[in-house]
Amino acid sequence: MKIDETRVSRLVDYVRGVLKKQDGKSLYLEFRSDLEAVTPQEVFEIMNHVWSSGTGYDDILSVLDKIINVFYHALSSYTWPKPEPNSFIDLMLRENQAMNAKMDQVKAVLKQGKTLENREKLLETLTPLLEFDAHYLKKENILFPVMEQRMPRFEGVGIMWALHDNTRASLKLVIQMLTEGTAPEQEINTELGQLFFNMIGLDQKESLILYPCASEVLDPETFKAMTQQSFEYGFPFLDPQTLPEPVPADGL
Repeated sequence: MKIDETRVSRLVDYVRGVLKKQDGKSLYLEFRSDLEAVTPQEVFEIMNHVWSSGTGYDDILSVLDKIINVFYHALSSYTWPKPEPNSFIDLMLRENQAMNAKMDQVKAVLKQGKTLENREKLLETLTPLLEFDAHYLKKENILFPVMEQRMPRFEGVGIMWALHDNTRASLKLVIQMLTEGTAPEQEINTELGQLFFNMIGLDQKESLILYPCASEVLDPETFKAMTQQSFEYGFPFLDPQTLPEPVPADGL
């Protein structure tokens, strides 16, 4: 996948403008043609430029969702090779679908209102989400290292790693608050909203940016090896009967 270096350079300027809190509408109009054509790999290139020039993760994270929202039209319409059934990316996408189904169960309880009164039900639906950490670990320990080895632009996956940590902390905090039951209900609801924002936001960034990039730069043999490594971590919320057969160690 060829990178449009001119577009990348211009969109680095766009991100820096957002970081400086320049007027959003003016920025959009100035860079509109570039924003409407950006590709997943270019997003990594842009973020890597911003990060390597000295902008810290915290500053990038403070504007990241705003930037992704502006990129959304181009990224959602981007065509990329869809994964084979039971391949690494297919399994990761299925895990996200299953995670969203779990989040829908949480939403169903929240719609009843009275968060504190329903905290036991909420804990029953939220606590299993701790298992989803295996999904993030597979990205950190299997996918990220391979991508970073392939191209310097993928050093930017560290930004997503920071999002993992934020999401882990958010889930643990919500579970703690519900377990103790001493915090004001509004405060708990605010943290629950942040948890949804974090988990659903990560799903979006994976499907719009991370997996399209991985599908374009990694070969089938690499994905095959990555799928086998995944068995060390498990497949949260997936039916074991739908999973591929692991290859014996001596067959690798």
